[in-house]
Amino acid sequence: MRDTMDKIVTSYFNAITSERFEYKGHIYIPKALIVKPSLLQPIKCILGCGACCSCFSLDYLPSEKQPNNVKARRVKLNGVNYEIISDTQVENKEHHCKYVSKEDGYSYS
Repeated sequence: MRDTMDKIVTSYFNAITSERFEYKGHIYIPKALIVKPSLLQPIKCILGCGACCSCFSLDYLPSEKQPNNVKARRVKLNGVNYEIISDTQVENKEHHCKYVSKEDGYSYS
């Protein structure tokens, strides 16, 4: 399983925090956040592409609406356990998220 929480914590948190933090036994030191002007350009998605929809865990906060087949799990950040709800997609052996329809782009059921 490619864990979305790993990506969020190790990439994004690192750039938006001003304090060191620990995740999965590793201490992360804040990095500079660089915002490129291209961030303000419109996104043009091509029908049927799915390039940005690879198979990662789909993670939800307990208060968010969730699809079927999700399981509660805990992630530890700075020694504190947080509950998230995840569709780990472990049964999905494809490159793309199981909700991507290769015919028309994407489709959430």
